[in-house]
Amino acid sequence: MLLNYEAIEPAINTPYYSAAQSHIPLTSSQRISELDVLRGIALFGVLLGNFSEYIMSGFIATSEQLAALTSAGHDKRLQFFIELFVTDKANTLFSFLFGVSFSMQIQRLSKMGEGASMLYLRRLVILLAFGFLHLFFVSPWDILHMYAALGLILFLFRESSDRTLLYSAIFFLLFGTLIYRTITSHFNIHAALENYRFYTDSAILLRQSLSSEGNYWGLVTNLANYTWRDWLLGSSGGSAFYLIGRFFFGAWVGRKGWFNDTSSHLKVYALVCALTLPLGLSLELIVLKTNWFVEGHRVMHTIATLALSASYVCLVILLFHWSLLRRFMQIFSYVGRMALTNYVLQSLIIGFTYWGFLGGANLAGRIGLSGVLFVAVTGYLGLILLSRVWLSYFAYGPLEWGWRCLTYWQVLSIKRQHR
Repeated sequence: MLLNYEAIEPAINTPYYSAAQSHIPLTSSQRISELDVLRGIALFGVLLGNFSEYIMSGFIATSEQLAALTSAGHDKRLQFFIELFVTDKANTLFSFLFGVSFSMQIQRLSKMGEGASMLYLRRLVILLAFGFLHLFFVSPWDILHMYAALGLILFLFRESSDRTLLYSAIFFLLFGTLIYRTITSHFNIHAALENYRFYTDSAILLRQSLSSEGNYWGLVTNLANYTWRDWLLGSSGGSAFYLIGRFFFGAWVGRKGWFNDTSSHLKVYALVCALTLPLGLSLELIVLKTNWFVEGHRVMHTIATLALSASYVCLVILLFHWSLLRRFMQIFSYVGRMALTNYVLQSLIIGFTYWGFLGGANLAGRIGLSGVLFVAVTGYLGLILLSRVWLSYFAYGPLEWGWRCLTYWQVLSIKRQHR
């Protein structure tokens, strides 16, 4: 599902722009550590959420295959907790962080002088192209292309007032999904998509067969057809309306500077957490445990998702400033500093596990949520270790470095500079 722009590509941090300074990475003291930690934790949510959603959505295994697993009973209970704590919350957190970083970069752009806006737009276009490559060749649930496209829209709001940004955020947070459902209903999009029958048992078994045969290009073609029909023509529209409110709210928070000195706002974070955590859990439990009218559930789920996501942000910041846990929390920052690289790596972990990418396990239809949880945790620990080792030698993640080189159209040094 997500990445925020600054997570993928650290912004230029100098007050005045120059070509010589433009590709100097942020030093440890200049980075906002809490944001790196939040990105790292959100990436685990994305990994676990995407891993689980493939199963829960009925995309990689038939209901009969899942019911026949020895872990079926545990999987059903685990699904409840994943839907309670992870589903929609991880991508909400990532989208929010994108908005925070966007506002910070816009503030820097205003100091960089002529040409800075074009540089920013070029970086987004490169991200858009990279996202489409990832979408069609690695993961049919890529979110990079959507973030890049919405980043271009957000750029148009760079001079809007704080009030306009906040009101726009609230509007799309509350009504974005409703707008999408209204549009799809009017144009009968979902009915048209059902004709392609991507979620039938025969379609699932075909993908499993292509995977077991090691037919990568056949699988890519099958998933690309799904992507074009279902994701780009259908779900992407919903994602745009769903995500943009989160972006705007993050941009508003970034403008207010609430992450610039979190230690001065700990009481506020504690109060927000105390209010939103029980509210979000209560509403989401009602949604998961009752069979009330559908529209009521949708409204409650929307509010619960926003409340729980807000509580996660506040809780992480509070734990980060707790001296007993500070060093532990900083472990997640390594993943957050290489968010683009790690986002793609989590897609490869999923592809390795389900589809047999890179000579992988090919477990589609043979693994349930219990096994997925183990793989997700193990894979994430691997990402932490890899990121820690990599950043001890290099200034950027490999994909972050490639993105910078393409942006400035020159080969830049990737070596870590000890300053």
